[in-house]
Amino acid sequence: FHRMMRYDRITMAMARAHFLGQGPATRLPSEVIGFLKTHEELEVPDIELLFGTAPPTAQPWFPGLRKAYKDILAVRPCLVHPKSRGHVRLRSADPHAAPQLQFNFLSESDDVAALSHGIRVARELAAQKALEPYCGPEVLPGADKAGSEEIESHIRQTSTSVHHPVGTCAIGAVVDSNLRVNGMEGLRVVDASVMPELITGHINAPVMMIAERASDLIRHGEALLPNRAHAGERMAG
Repeated sequence: FHRMMRYDRITMAMARAHFLGQGPATRLPSEVIGFLKTHEELEVPDIELLFGTAPPTAQPWFPGLRKAYKDILAVRPCLVHPKSRGHVRLRSADPHAAPQLQFNFLSESDDVAALSHGIRVARELAAQKALEPYCGPEVLPGADKAGSEEIESHIRQTSTSVHHPVGTCAIGAVVDSNLRVNGMEGLRVVDASVMPELITGHINAPVMMIAERASDLIRHGEALLPNRAHAGERMAG
């Protein structure tokens, strides 16, 4: 990826991706993920490892014009079942006023412990002989940061969302099993907010499944036809 980000190479790669749908510019620089349990007794993994081959500051470069950015390999641990809970509240009676969002990240100590475990695993992975040709000195949190208090401090200072929030209109609390808002008529919620809990993974596919289900419900529970042949038979009937 670092080599491909040179101005002339990335320009050609982007053109190829746009017009032909081929080449390296059709893929993200982070294609590898892994899931693990911080404790064997857990039913499902509670940590996701995101492997990245580019820093957030990556940008096109060219010799003599712009200096190349510093290449990195990153292994980022993420919580997939955090225990910390936030809230969304109305800021005022004005329907145009932005709501008040409070995420309360890392308000539960178990979340900090799980992320600390994830950092230890990331370090173990980076130390494997197979990755030796690709890894340099540890940048963050830094090889000198080994104590539990130092790791927790790093987590609290640098952690951010992975942009998969759910649950503010959870089924069973705000909406019923048909996605209808409790106490309201003619109003449904169809997005990730109806999920009572995060899944062990990313939410884009489940949100599309929720939308498919909602389309059936809106059509009075009538299932979508599986193919055009059946549609033709139904129309003829």
